[in-house]
Amino acid sequence: MKPSIVVAPPEETQANKIFMEKTYELLARWAMEDLKQQAENHAKVLEKKAG
Repeated sequence: MKPSIVVAPPEETQANKIFMEKTYELLARWAMEDLKQQAENHAKVLEKKAG
């Protein structure tokens, strides 16, 4: 018995695509904010060492 292939309707696929794009956008923004915060913290540590 062959497994049947289920194809999502186009509007569902489009909605899923948009959802994933927004999710990746958000994750990228969080990652950038986290990196920025780490860089700022690192800069403060270096300033204290140099100070």
